[in-house]
Amino acid sequence: MEGHMTSECKENRKFDLNDVPDKLPEEAWKILKKASDEKDIEEFRDGLKMYSKAVPTASFADIEKKMRQENFKIFLIALEKEIGDCLSLIDLQGKLSCKYIVGFYYSEKPQRANLKDRWPPTPEDNLERLADAGFPYDRLIPKCANCGEMGHGSKFCKGERTTIDRVEVKCVNCSATGHRARDCVEKRRDPFTCRNCGSTAHKASDCTEPRSAEGVECKKCNEVGHFAKDCPKGNMRACRNCGSSEHMARECDQPRNVSTVTCRNCDEVGHYSRDCTKKKDWSKVKCNNCNEMGHTVKRCPLPVKTDDDAREETGTGTGDVYPENSNESAGMDGW
Repeated sequence: MEGHMTSECKENRKFDLNDVPDKLPEEAWKILKKASDEKDIEEFRDGLKMYSKAVPTASFADIEKKMRQENFKIFLIALEKEIGDCLSLIDLQGKLSCKYIVGFYYSEKPQRANLKDRWPPTPEDNLERLADAGFPYDRLIPKCANCGEMGHGSKFCKGERTTIDRVEVKCVNCSATGHRARDCVEKRRDPFTCRNCGSTAHKASDCTEPRSAEGVECKKCNEVGHFAKDCPKGNMRACRNCGSSEHMARECDQPRNVSTVTCRNCDEVGHYSRDCTKKKDWSKVKCNNCNEMGHTVKRCPLPVKTDDDAREETGTGTGDVYPENSNESAGMDGW
């Protein structure tokens, strides 16, 4: 439509479905049913395109209702999800700026803990959400890398130019900054020479010369020229309990000085975490089952792993499919 820019367009988006095969509604629905029975998400995705082309007025809510009547094994779920400024959630009829994102799942209930807060509480709520849900598409509106506003590129930005911190380039041949190895004028260094003495007859692991500290940065004082084990500033040991330099805390015979104790819950000094009066900070608690922060094993939503599970962890997940993630990795084409 003439008379306005893309950034100002509020009309429904028109889809190019010329590459989608023409099918009768009944044929397209059979493809959807077959893909659902086989739990084939890719076939289901293609079938949904065909059905949407055959019945352009069918919304996500209409399709989900019909799927439930025929006991499909795949569910259309409308999830809460924040998307970037350059994307828009668009439904099957082309309506822009929908609120929820549509995903394909094998269950009507969330199978992962990170989905519970985004999941619709009931099937009825899901149908209400599907009325305002869509797939992510590129808005086709440029975003300025200078000011961060939509509608123009940085080349035409009228705002003050921001300074960009560029990554420092370091030559792997001479270790100098400001150029790459391909532009280095120094003699090419043999990558197979000994890093310790420079000999080409052996590797550093076979070198008989004392280890050179040239160019080495100490991990204790951050000075260059010596190793941490030889640091003149880092060898002063003191007892954390009484402050004596004659012994370590594990050898101290003095009563425990609570004033030196740091609470693991609130990070304050003067008490143990078991005596902390503040509310439990679960963000500092790590689960020994899933290795995530925020809960203990007793509150872990995942099944408790056995020893065999820990040794033979395959990472195959629960079998859920997250099409909104695959959409993003596929260039945000909506499907």
